[in-house]
Amino acid sequence: MSYEFYPDADPETTSVDGEVRRIVSPGNPWADVHDGDGTEAIDDSPLRFIYIAGGELTNTWRRIERCISLFDTSSLPDDLTINNASLFVWIERFADSLEIGDTFAINVYSSNPASNTELIAADYGTLGTTAYSSNFYYDSLPGSAVGDGVYHEFVLNATGIAAINKTGITKFGLREATYDAANSAPAWKSNLGTGAGIGQVEKGTHKPLLKINFPSAVGDPGYIWVEGTQLHWLDYGGNERSYEGTDTGTNSTVSYFWVEGTYLHYTDSNGDERRKEGTAEGATGVTAGFWIEGTDLHYIDANGDERYIEGV
Repeated sequence: MSYEFYPDADPETTSVDGEVRRIVSPGNPWADVHDGDGTEAIDDSPLRFIYIAGGELTNTWRRIERCISLFDTSSLPDDLTINNASLFVWIERFADSLEIGDTFAINVYSSNPASNTELIAADYGTLGTTAYSSNFYYDSLPGSAVGDGVYHEFVLNATGIAAINKTGITKFGLREATYDAANSAPAWKSNLGTGAGIGQVEKGTHKPLLKINFPSAVGDPGYIWVEGTQLHWLDYGGNERSYEGTDTGTNSTVSYFWVEGTYLHYTDSNGDERRKEGTAEGATGVTAGFWIEGTDLHYIDANGDERYIEGV
């Protein structure tokens, strides 16, 4: 069971994603490019970049690029225990090989942009250096041509999970891990760089996704199961609750439970399909999933609206 969140597409209402970068020409010392003020921010493009590039002059650098992704997670239940969560990001080849930095990698970090809905150049300096996941290495990208990529799952560690804001905006950043986050310049090469394209929300099917999983083991609060003709769950008080849906007269080939239109469907122990329509609450920012809130079972219907069913 999970909640799924995406940044807003341009124009944003609650949560932005995009790129912040510092570019100098023909190049400056590493410390200046790494720690100096950002020079540009872009938050309305389907593909942005994690990038490091050497300058023309010996041991100079001309470009570092980082990405920021925010998620409006204010609709999460206050009493939700988050045991695991992942950030899914599209990563693609910007070049067909590593030009600098043999261990060029990407990871997830904190960010703290000045606004939740618009990036500015100064946000370049707000990304943290504590990794929220395991590194994804450029040389592990599939294929060999520019544009070959993967929708990679960054499984968040305990620090990353703790950064999820159940009452507001969750703020993540992506940056190069081995050199940029570690503040350790790679071996310099004149006017060469390594970069990876990062899919933004405007990219559509490859937009950033924050997926928060809640407990689903037998006996855990939030666990949902079928027993006889009823759908059961454990609320966060540890109490078992249930309801009995109306028999649709269909012998279902779909297992467990799912959404059709405004109804929550499930297959009972006899193999019969049942359904019940929850009370509508309207659009709330959650885009998919099933979860327990208080004593009620909530779900997102096919129209994107939240509905809930009261258990007995």
